[in-house]
Amino acid sequence: MSIQQEGVLGITSSIGYVGSHTGPFFPDAIIHMRITNDEKALRRVTKKFHNYASVANTTAAPFSPSTTSPVDDAREAFLVELASFHLSLKKNLMVCEAEARQVQEYQRERERIASEHHLLQGQIEHLKTSLEYAQLERKRKIEYDAIAEKINTLPSRDELNRLVL
Repeated sequence: MSIQQEGVLGITSSIGYVGSHTGPFFPDAIIHMRITNDEKALRRVTKKFHNYASVANTTAAPFSPSTTSPVDDAREAFLVELASFHLSLKKNLMVCEAEARQVQEYQRERERIASEHHLLQGQIEHLKTSLEYAQLERKRKIEYDAIAEKINTLPSRDELNRLVL
C-alpha cells in the first residue's frame, strides 16, 4: 500500500506504507516527514499571489473611491497570508533552535553522566581493594586467635621447667 503526496510544484511522490514492525525509528521518520512536508501554508501563499497577480493584470472598470477595488482586496489578502506564512517560518525556526538547544543539553548531560560513571568506577575499584585488604586482615586475625588459643592450652614455661627438673 502506498500513499500519494503532492508537493509544492505539483510533483507527486509516493510514500510506501510500512507496518509498525520496522523498528523503533519508524515513528521518528513519520514525524520528520510531517514536519518537513507541511506545504499547505506555502500553497495558500502561492494561491493568494497568483490570485493577486491575475486580478492586478486584468483591466477593469474604475471603481468609486468609497469602495475598495478587487486589486486592493487581493493584495491585502496576499499580504495577510504572507505575514501568516512568515510567522509560521519564525515559529519553525524557534522550534528548530529549541531542539538544537535540547540536543546540546542532552550531550552535556550525557558527558556529565559518563564522567560520573568513570568517577564511580574508580571509587568501586578503590572499595574493592579496601574490601580485599579488610578480608585478608580479618583472615589473619582469625588465624592469630586460633594459634593464640592453642598456645593458651599448653602448659606455661614455669610448669614445664618444674616437670623437667
